[in-house]
Amino acid sequence: MGTTIFFTHKKRDFDLFFDKNAIGLLNKNIKILFNPLNRHLKEEEVIKYSKNASIIVTEWWTGAGNKLLEKKNLKAIIRCGVEIKNIDFEIAKKNKIAIINVPNTYSNSVAELVITYILTLARNIINFHNQTIKGSYNEAIIEMLSNNKVNFSDWPQFEIMGSTLGIIGFGSIGKLVRKKALALGMKVIVFDPFIRKKNKKITFVSLKYLLQNSRFISLHASFNNNKYMISKNEFSYIKKNSFIINTARGNLINTNEMYNALKLKKISGAAIDVLETDLKYEKNKTTNWKHSENFAKTKLNKLDNIIITPHIAGITKETITRQSIDVIKIINLINNNKLPKSVVNNIKKIKNV
Repeated sequence: MGTTIFFTHKKRDFDLFFDKNAIGLLNKNIKILFNPLNRHLKEEEVIKYSKNASIIVTEWWTGAGNKLLEKKNLKAIIRCGVEIKNIDFEIAKKNKIAIINVPNTYSNSVAELVITYILTLARNIINFHNQTIKGSYNEAIIEMLSNNKVNFSDWPQFEIMGSTLGIIGFGSIGKLVRKKALALGMKVIVFDPFIRKKNKKITFVSLKYLLQNSRFISLHASFNNNKYMISKNEFSYIKKNSFIINTARGNLINTNEMYNALKLKKISGAAIDVLETDLKYEKNKTTNWKHSENFAKTKLNKLDNIIITPHIAGITKETITRQSIDVIKIINLINNNKLPKSVVNNIKKIKNV
């Protein structure tokens, strides 16, 4: 008997975030069911429409409550992405359901954005652009400097070669950011307390040392234990001419303290792709989860020494293609009673149904 899979995506999300060409890689005995309601589904609706499915493929909106995890013919839930917000891993394990994500597909896209931020901050591109279109620069900068029409110290820019980049969190993205930064002539230091076996070619340092000695600080850690990694104490260590970059988790940084540090020019600037979110909402395992960042209303928008982008780091055409192909490969493995390496809830073998 062949395998049946159910995509929870509403049609718009499937069209945007899943490469249809990847479907052609499915084993021929696999049947596909799609979300028939063209909207985000509630748990009871997922149960209803995935009745005959042994694999559920979910986007970021839909998690799994206890009723879904008790579905007897369910073998696996695959998250199209990395972060899994509202599935109880222990209950899934108890019911022998493998919870699987698709790691590393975002790594290059995120790493490239970090390098883009570094160059943009160093050359002050946002401010130069804004001032130019407002009419502040009606001649080339060299002429305006020569004629005392502008003060260059107000809009500094510098080369990144020789600057030190501090990377916080050394997973696949952190490693790739290091590789790209070294290729540009930067020095790189790393903080990651979870890496036990140190590589002598990589400079591992304490968090305090990293904050004190980095021109650029880039966060690539996971949010853990509801505790800020960068707050008032940490900002006091960062040099005045340094910049902080966050493409990882908004809740790693205390927004109020970052706002104060930027407003008072205690640090030179920041580039932020993720904002703090409501912790009560984040911890809910049974309600449909969504990103609760509010980019339009953040107080950081009042500052002119920050770049804010709306969680774009992992969204590129190439990422969507890689992610889709990886999902199909995982489905084919399960169809052949094999598990991928990216099982996150410690299931050792495929459930027999």
